[in-house]
Amino acid sequence: MSENLVLIPIKGKASLSMITISLTWIDCSNCQRRRIKCDRTWPGCRKCGKRCLECLGYGLKLKWD
Repeated sequence: MSENLVLIPIKGKASLSMITISLTWIDCSNCQRRRIKCDRTWPGCRKCGKRCLECLGYGLKLKWD
């Protein structure tokens, strides 16, 4: 399996299924919040660096209801 894919379990009514999400489109948290194009450099993007912000990374933001 490719390194850019993540399997996420989704609870269904009758069965447990999996979906695949491509991580190639994910911008850093700051760029997502500001709705600007991220350059996705590692370990922190240049757009955060230019604004003297700590780049919060590229991980998935999980929310629980």
